[in-house]
Amino acid sequence: MDNKDDIRQFAYKLRSQTAEQQDVGVEEALLSKFKTCFPIKDYKENIFALYWPLGDELDCTPIIEWLLSENVIVALPVIEEGSRVLSFFTWDGKSTLQKGGLGTKEPDRKKEVTPDIVCTPLVAFDRQMSRLGRGGGYYDATLSDLRKNNPDVTAVGLALDTQLCLFPLPCEKHDEKLDIILTPSMIYTPRNEAV
Repeated sequence: MDNKDDIRQFAYKLRSQTAEQQDVGVEEALLSKFKTCFPIKDYKENIFALYWPLGDELDCTPIIEWLLSENVIVALPVIEEGSRVLSFFTWDGKSTLQKGGLGTKEPDRKKEVTPDIVCTPLVAFDRQMSRLGRGGGYYDATLSDLRKNNPDVTAVGLALDTQLCLFPLPCEKHDEKLDIILTPSMIYTPRNEAV
């Protein structure tokens, strides 16, 4: 299987089946891995961009809730018409989310920010830190844009363990690698270290 669309369809089906069997412990385990990677005392001043889960994407709302409880700035992505580069606006966890592009939920557009850490959903990933998304290219374009202005921005993929692809995913010139991938049981880094 070397075609992105074929891999994506297979991964969608697998993720959907896995999501149905997912228990509450998965979110708790993922939050624990997140806290290990980003101890609050070291990251209190950083801006974290997360996402509101769409369909059977991994639910990162426990991470959002934890960051907000620690008074950390949380931002959610907004799709801008005519652009693949996402904008990020702060969310306080209280204001109502609006319907956004492609069925997403987005905060009101009061305060735009540039995130230091960007957490992305994904359909599949490999040990070379490649991610396969929905196919729109929004996160690749966004990460490329952010990295031009801030090479230290950290891209974090959030996934279930079953989303690991055991062979290297097809990679194109525009594809952006992740810096960290978190699953409920593992922390992947570019050196293929898994914790």
